[in-house]
Amino acid sequence: MRRFTPYGYGSDFSPVGTLNDGTTVISGLVFAARTPELWEVKKVYQNVKFKPADLKSGSVKVKNAYFFRNLSEFTIDWQIKGNGAVVSRGQVALPKGEAFLS
Repeated sequence: MRRFTPYGYGSDFSPVGTLNDGTTVISGLVFAARTPELWEVKKVYQNVKFKPADLKSGSVKVKNAYFFRNLSEFTIDWQIKGNGAVVSRGQVALPKGEAFLS
């Protein structure tokens, strides 16, 4: 049998009749059940952005969102999967600024 665990915030634990400002924000990085939403934050804070340019030809746009660093010190290890198996893989050195990779 699954046990029910109620979740509450500040004034939920106060005696009845206790005044509070009535505001609550349950939109943090970790929910009350301690399940993290940090994967979403990691994606949003990512400083190198990738967008499909022409996927049929294998072209991807790479954008540098760093303020003081170029991308020439990074390499991309990529792989294409089909039906759960790796079909193709490779490695690409990144240019200094924005670029289209094929």
